[in-house]
Amino acid sequence: MSLPRAKKALGQNFLVNEGVRNAIISALAPEPREAIVEIGPGPGALTAHLAQRAHRLVAIEKDPALSHDLAATFINAPSVRIETADVLTWDPRQALHKNEAYSVVGNIPYNITGAILRTVLETWPRPRTIVFMVQKEVAERMMAQPPHMNILAVCTQLFATISRVMNVAPGSFRPAPRVFSSVIQLTPHAERPHDGICAFVRAGFAHPRKHLAAVLGEHLSLPRSTVEQHLATIQKTAASRAQELSCEDWKTLFSSLQIS
Repeated sequence: MSLPRAKKALGQNFLVNEGVRNAIISALAPEPREAIVEIGPGPGALTAHLAQRAHRLVAIEKDPALSHDLAATFINAPSVRIETADVLTWDPRQALHKNEAYSVVGNIPYNITGAILRTVLETWPRPRTIVFMVQKEVAERMMAQPPHMNILAVCTQLFATISRVMNVAPGSFRPAPRVFSSVIQLTPHAERPHDGICAFVRAGFAHPRKHLAAVLGEHLSLPRSTVEQHLATIQKTAASRAQELSCEDWKTLFSSLQIS
């Protein structure tokens, strides 16, 4: 396949490694009667293979030139829908049938990975599974555990179980990025966490060097002693910091401080 010139402003790095492509499709494991939403199809190397496996495929491409070429390629494929849109503002409800099961896949731009994750996990209808190519360092941040948690890890793991499918060398792309990548799989939880919990977590991490009791006390306009009492119920002390809390700790703390 002849590749178009990548646009740096859009974070374009086109996947050319067939083994990685096959691993992505295997991890996605499309199910019968399920739609697939592909984010950032680029020149369509993955799209062509997904189209053979998907009941319906909706590909979201921000680059008008690439979108135009994809539409021409799949003009005779009624099960494939190409949309020119910014995934951060696109509403899947416009393309999916009511209550239609679907999965999400994509080699997503590394500069907006966090924004795309928030959009898909927090605002879209719950997908069956999500398979993304992300920067390796970002994947490791997403999979962090206490006492090395971070905002991305907590707010991803609150919504989904995450696992690494494989690491991917720069040479698997054209042009080659300067960093290694990882294919990750996210399985959204059956129930979403309470509205507002990620804003609460972000407030807790606002000053990661400070004791959490002081940070949350200031954020919630509560006496530090009150926050310390609630921290004690999750076996944390007055000296505990945000990165030491697990997702379950955050849920318990949010419930007791926000709703009690």
